[in-house]
Amino acid sequence: MSAPALCLNLLNLSARYACDIPLEEQLDAAAAAGADRVGLETGTIRGWIESGRSLEQLGAALRERGLLCHELTYLDCSLDDPEKTIEVAQRVARTAGALGAPWVLTSSGAGVDAALADLFGRCCDAAARHGTGLAYEFFPWARIDRFDAARELVRAAGRSNAGVLLDCWHFFHGPDGWDELARLPLDAIAYVQFTDSIEVAPGRYLAEAETSRRIPGEGCLELERFASTLLERGFDGVVSIEVLSGETRALGAAGFARACMDASRPYWER
Repeated sequence: MSAPALCLNLLNLSARYACDIPLEEQLDAAAAAGADRVGLETGTIRGWIESGRSLEQLGAALRERGLLCHELTYLDCSLDDPEKTIEVAQRVARTAGALGAPWVLTSSGAGVDAALADLFGRCCDAAARHGTGLAYEFFPWARIDRFDAARELVRAAGRSNAGVLLDCWHFFHGPDGWDELARLPLDAIAYVQFTDSIEVAPGRYLAEAETSRRIPGEGCLELERFASTLLERGFDGVVSIEVLSGETRALGAAGFARACMDASRPYWER
């Protein structure tokens, strides 16, 4: 059985956080650090297109560096305006399909019910038309706050191109524990997101989910146990390194990419 593949999520260097590092420099840094997969953010891609370049040119830039786009962030599966959600899903899915990305990261503020299952399923259908899928991310502050609840939604939607995103930051700060991790079905995992974290108070989870994430090994999370629990059960999917904080952004593209890749590899080597 092969070791899980590592993906470098570039959200931390995106315009979402007012980071002005050119995307080509980010891709160069990822490739130089040994990544062969990256995660991209829709705002970054929008900026690329607004600069006069095409998705085809972005795909070529990825291929020239030996990179694949593994995940695209982000689709809000909102029930406030279902038709608008479908419109956005179609647009994001076209982008993911053009870049060959197998997953679009998705979540919702709603709970699991027939309305959300129907809308999520329709979004999956939009994704399927472009050869991609939806990875549902649960949050400790949301109504869908644990793996089994997210899996219930995926099962209720009944689409083959859907799975659950297992983000270790949300796992450690949510209601799931080691027993749940030890028995969750591996075939329900779309992929894993991996990061460390400084201490965060329970009332601050939402506020600090995008500011507290650190390079693996530089925080307080039990990452060795997290990774080994999955490895011992046979997990061999993709692990996306999603580190988010101003401190790590200050490393610059090359420093950030190298630190993330070098620190993460030992956890997932067999």
